[in-house]
Amino acid sequence: MRHALSWLPVVLLTALLAVAGRAQSTDAETRFNEKAAKTNGAIADSFVKLGLNCLKWGLNTAARQHLQQALEHEPENEKARKGLGFEKKKIEGKPQWVLDPKKAPPADDAKSVTEDVRKDYRKERDRVLAQAAKDLVALGQYATKQGLESHARATCDVARRYDPLNEDALKGAGWVKDASGQWQSPMEVSERDQARKALAEPPKAQDMAQVPGWTTDLGTAQGPVSGIQADKLVILGSGGFHATALKYAAATQAMAAAALGGQVPGLTLFVAQDQKQHAAFCQARHPGTPGLDQDNWVVATGEVEVLRDGKEDAADPVTTAQRIVLAVAIHEVRARCGETTHPWFEVGVASNLARRLVEQISQTPFAGDPAGPVESGRWKRTLLMQIADGTAPALEKLLVARDPDESQAILAHFLPAICCTSTPRPSKPFAQPSRAGPRPKPR
Repeated sequence: MRHALSWLPVVLLTALLAVAGRAQSTDAETRFNEKAAKTNGAIADSFVKLGLNCLKWGLNTAARQHLQQALEHEPENEKARKGLGFEKKKIEGKPQWVLDPKKAPPADDAKSVTEDVRKDYRKERDRVLAQAAKDLVALGQYATKQGLESHARATCDVARRYDPLNEDALKGAGWVKDASGQWQSPMEVSERDQARKALAEPPKAQDMAQVPGWTTDLGTAQGPVSGIQADKLVILGSGGFHATALKYAAATQAMAAAALGGQVPGLTLFVAQDQKQHAAFCQARHPGTPGLDQDNWVVATGEVEVLRDGKEDAADPVTTAQRIVLAVAIHEVRARCGETTHPWFEVGVASNLARRLVEQISQTPFAGDPAGPVESGRWKRTLLMQIADGTAPALEKLLVARDPDESQAILAHFLPAICCTSTPRPSKPFAQPSRAGPRPKPR
């Protein structure tokens, strides 16, 4: 995990000090700034030493990375600047660092680098990163004693990026352990609280006196189709699953609205009790669409149908809940943003909301393994390992993928956290009628 640092953004302490410096510093801040400068200087020196050694070993890519890390902690570090190929020149009478491409390290590693050299490098790199994390944790703990909580959290956040297993760094950065013992970031904790609130406060619904005529042939004498309505959300189906379906559908809509903004005229969700009723729905609403009843849900403009999983525990309908969240989320993305040629964004939003509202992701049509990555945190660890190994899918390939495979779906899963914020986007008109059914499954 540690060698995924080139992908992860590093919160620089220099930025923190700049913010603090805009106001008159207190005695505590002055003492912290002095200690932070010494800590940053020591960390920068360790990165410079590692980077220069990498140049000797022929590990030019790593050398560039570590010398750049030194500058992140100490922007004017002379050895790091020179190691990267910069030299000082006077420009308009002022000395400035100017890059000389001829003196910069080669872009590629030397062909003579052996696996033993890389093994020794990784060992030394991990030692340097772990020590840097310890030094930053110590600085964060010092900030806490000085009553500078924001300084402490920012410092520990840098530390835990250098050493993700350092529990003191995680605690100092505001991470907490969930019931399963896995660490949750402050953002994840906030998302979890938002999801719990959305599920705990479903809208009030009323029984429908009359259901749509097209449902007449979908029910039986023992299980007629009935419905409830909450504002613009209609839940239809046989049996007593209406309240649960309403809870998850409404929560999905609320969280999609918070992330994407826009308005949706209305949505009807039909929950099929079994495969026979699911097939009957497909034939009634979308005749002439072969193979539609082989999927677990149908998404069309203003209407979503989900096949209920008859094997799950009725008191804990995880699989059906996931299907509802995934289908409704895809509908919401298309309705709010328009239907796209490539499904990466709706895949990402849908899987994110499934993780947040149902706390796991499985039975997804875009997962390579039919069982799906059920274990909490598995996608995150997989992506970090792929980044570390250099096997993560390229973003530009994901954006043009019609049928994302599991690796691409994992990457898409994390993009909405960057693309979506709590600030609503300008509303867009409702999408034009889309073809029925989900996106094609990967071959």
